[in-house]
Amino acid sequence: ATELRRICGMTYQAFFDAELYAPIVQLHVDYHSSLMLDELYSVTAKMVFSEAARINIEYTILKEDGSLAATGYTVQLFTSSKSNQPCLVLPDMLQECNQKWLNGELS
Repeated sequence: ATELRRICGMTYQAFFDAELYAPIVQLHVDYHSSLMLDELYSVTAKMVFSEAARINIEYTILKEDGSLAATGYTVQLFTSSKSNQPCLVLPDMLQECNQKWLNGELS
């Protein structure tokens, strides 16, 4: 998720500079198949477009043989780092990310 946010221009430094937090307010995981100790796996994270002041990310975890180990999602809510109150208006960094999405710049 950190790499995905970096690609979208939402680095930890950008959050700091904009005086924003984005705590995870919802997390869901569906387990499909167990991973064994030291088993290799891959994680794919995909941002789901939203017009709200939040980040929705879906995850897929595949085992080395390509079988599905788990799926899930997180919801991160933009909040002010000064007041800890939710943002009622889209922060600039999210507006810029959404515009890149709509322009087809993010795949």
